[in-house]
Amino acid sequence: MKRDLKVRSLFFSLISVGSIGISAALVGPRNLNEELNDAITGGRTEKIKNLIRKGADVNAKNKRNKQTPLILAARQDKHLDKQMVSVILKLLAYEADPTAKDMWEMTALMWAVRNGLINVTIKLLQDRKVKLNINIQDKEGNTALIHAVRDSGKVSPYDLVKMVTILLLNGADPTITNQLEQTALSYANITGQLLIEHLLNADKAAIRDSLQKIGFRDGPSEEHPYVIKRKGKKVKKRNY
Repeated sequence: MKRDLKVRSLFFSLISVGSIGISAALVGPRNLNEELNDAITGGRTEKIKNLIRKGADVNAKNKRNKQTPLILAARQDKHLDKQMVSVILKLLAYEADPTAKDMWEMTALMWAVRNGLINVTIKLLQDRKVKLNINIQDKEGNTALIHAVRDSGKVSPYDLVKMVTILLLNGADPTITNQLEQTALSYANITGQLLIEHLLNADKAAIRDSLQKIGFRDGPSEEHPYVIKRKGKKVKKRNY
């Protein structure tokens, strides 16, 4: 009888230990790619570097919406723009692909433009490793320029002028239509953005002249194509 109790006790102990082992195996250590995504949203560049060196895939797409670490960095809120610049540069240094698309076929550039991250937009356009197609379209046929004008409520009028100018000077085409047969120009017209309409209808030389006429000075130049200074306001010289 006592022997049967010992055998039974041993049997249940083995089952208990086995189930714990199985559960641990199923859960396993936290995925490095998930940790990388968390580090990106927190702007922790050193941790990002360490995780990539440990084997985290800089171009892995998450399960939720097929977004890469670069896209996650580019889609952060506008107030994190400057913080995300260092994250973007770190990811690009480790061969992050700026042409990757998510489940909506949106790229990092599209997200940065849509959310008003001007500094991130500039860094993505300045990357020399991969030539970005600034006029690439998402699942709904929207370009980065369409996103800038259509979702303009997320930025100030000044920042919108700056963002649209950056895109136009880098080759954005205001005549491309989306699936609703709307262009960046038509969205500007619908929302009553006369200044943006004027910019979209102008050529590069005219854009510079227009900026000066509406109260801007030292508009974009060949040397500093992304700098716009508000008239009467001192702005520190920026070297991009």
